[in-house]
Amino acid sequence: MNEFAALSRWPRGSNASFICLIPKVDNPQQLCDFRPISLVGFLYKIVSKLLSLRMKKVISKVIDTRQSNLLDSVLVANEALE
Repeated sequence: MNEFAALSRWPRGSNASFICLIPKVDNPQQLCDFRPISLVGFLYKIVSKLLSLRMKKVISKVIDTRQSNLLDSVLVANEALE
């Protein structure tokens, strides 16, 4: 994470993925008896979580609290049409 923060680019090999087969039954015999679990994109999730936590601290200074939420506006418009 430090390398991403300092250089604003993904470190080499960070896009690698790992796949693990988890057995669904006690004595698996065929491939369909396994559930694949993948860690593709876990680094993106970590970075987005860190960025959202940082934005949470300053968002009230950037966006006025009186400004309506876009989703709220869509819901109000939908209710008005009904």
